[in-house]
Amino acid sequence: MRIGELARATGETVKTLRYWHDEGVLEADRSEARYREFAEAMIERVAFVRRAQALGFTLADVREVVRLRREGERPCAHVRARLEHNLASVRARLDALHALERELAGRVERARAEPARPCDDDCVYLDPLSLGGRPQAAAASARASAPVTPVRKAR
Repeated sequence: MRIGELARATGETVKTLRYWHDEGVLEADRSEARYREFAEAMIERVAFVRRAQALGFTLADVREVVRLRREGERPCAHVRARLEHNLASVRARLDALHALERELAGRVERARAEPARPCDDDCVYLDPLSLGGRPQAAAASARASAPVTPVRKAR
């Protein structure tokens, strides 16, 4: 089947399928006219890719599983190691989120208890010492979940 047919059968975009093919995750033959011709088995492969991604696997992880299968090896040990790594990562993020939740709850409680607190240049509710402690949870959560933003130099 051609790529448009695979897209309709799976609900993926042609662009996504083309990318996955170029990345070695999907396999296709080429017709005489150079169109990609996908086997019916690629419908299940697309579903496999989405299941793996939902479990935190990257496209590189999926490509490695596909490579191992293609070479006749069982990828179970690789998949198990990846699952364990992803579980540890999720647990670490949950810990950071729980700490952030506690800190936010404390700040909201303080803000409700003292709604008319005077502010200086910055809002006192965001002050690192406004709760009598250090904002470790917010800092840890911000580091764990914030995207890396490039710093621009002043002109």
